[in-house]
Amino acid sequence: ACQTMLDGYAQVAENSFDVCVLLTDGEDRSYKTDADLKKMVRPETAVFGIFVGNDPLGQSKLHNLVGCGRAGHQGKKDCDFFASAADFDALLDTTHEIAQDVTRSSDVALCAERTAIIEFPVLLCMILPYTLWYLSCFTVTIAKRRMQKGRNYKQLDQIMLSDQA
Repeated sequence: ACQTMLDGYAQVAENSFDVCVLLTDGEDRSYKTDADLKKMVRPETAVFGIFVGNDPLGQSKLHNLVGCGRAGHQGKKDCDFFASAADFDALLDTTHEIAQDVTRSSDVALCAERTAIIEFPVLLCMILPYTLWYLSCFTVTIAKRRMQKGRNYKQLDQIMLSDQA
């Protein structure tokens, strides 16, 4: 349901950072496996899990479902979109940290995308002058060598003609 709602929201850019937030006490009434639940969202969509309660089995199941989406593809190993609290008051204390984690990860993912777009033109502009300089020097050197060889052949022809006479 979360991915369907994200897909239906057309007011954001196509490459936005999508996050589904799951808040649960651990009771699973869907009776689906973790793999089936993970298939409900795209790999690019981050799933942030917030567990409130004392059920270790429910906490473990929710922790298995979370994923960093695009932020996880950037090579960051410390991306963990999971928070746990014994009660809602403890959760309120960690809300600021949760928001910072989501914001930081989305910034990393979007920055990496934009950097990849800018990277090629910048590299091209940096390499192009050196390449043109190398090619111009290479062309001048080849032209000088051919002209020198041409002069040497003319001198040999003159020596050979004078030897025959």
